[in-house]
Amino acid sequence: MKLVPTLPEEAREFYTLDQACKLHKPTADRREALRKKFQALHDDSPADQAFAVDGGTCVVTISERPNERTLIRIRSLARYLGAKFFSLAKLSLKDFDNHVIEPDRSAFISEGKTGSRKVDVIAKPAEEESCQLSALSSQRKAA
Repeated sequence: MKLVPTLPEEAREFYTLDQACKLHKPTADRREALRKKFQALHDDSPADQAFAVDGGTCVVTISERPNERTLIRIRSLARYLGAKFFSLAKLSLKDFDNHVIEPDRSAFISEGKTGSRKVDVIAKPAEEESCQLSALSSQRKAA
């Protein structure tokens, strides 16, 4: 890995914020679990009704279900749109993988390292430890 000495202030701030987010992960996980629990309370209720749960000092609201649209006659739509259909049609890679067997996939998919890079941050050893590690490394190379 190439170490680039640019943006040291931002790197330290990113590390501090990253550590703070990790400390709050259990809180975020619990919030998500409770959100799902409240959502599940009314899974079987009419889709056009909203609900509220009284929490004494607060009220949790559960909205009505939003409208979702689904294409139901794709072949008819393809005939209606003609060549434009193929420029508009989207197929998820998950659906593709579920319907095309592995040996045949390479005929339809190109793959390359073009995705977004993952950014993470790690703490460096303390300065003294860093110097000791460097000295140990130099001694091993000399031996």
